[in-house]
Amino acid sequence: MDCAWITADTETTLQFRLCFVVRVGYVRIGHTTRTKNISVRSAHPHGANLFRVVSLAVGLIGPFAIWIGIRAAAKRNIFQPHSMFRVLRVWRWLSWTAAVLLWLACLPPLHLHWFYGGCASTFSLGLSFPEYWLKKQARSTEATATSL
Repeated sequence: MDCAWITADTETTLQFRLCFVVRVGYVRIGHTTRTKNISVRSAHPHGANLFRVVSLAVGLIGPFAIWIGIRAAAKRNIFQPHSMFRVLRVWRWLSWTAAVLLWLACLPPLHLHWFYGGCASTFSLGLSFPEYWLKKQARSTEATATSL
């Protein structure tokens, strides 16, 4: 859950950082309870939400866009499937390493949101589909080359 800044109008402005949804109409100060207007504003700007949407789109759609590009290049014989398979495998392991580091960044010293580790893991997992397809293409290419 996102944190929010809450300001209460009193003689001196009070600010609390809460990490839960605030649904109160009273501010408790010491032993007395006073009714005050409470304004809530998000601790995260709207740009952070846009960044999350872009990260999710890259994590989900990126591997399949790469797969479409690889298939188009393979139809035109631009590269050898075996060489591209190696490149894709290295790229997948680098993205997996980045995903593990982002998951570890969720722990106490950094407190990075878990969403970024999930997106990087999704991207790495998605790269396994074009990698598997290239592996099959490399096998079929080797089989046709040996039968000629």
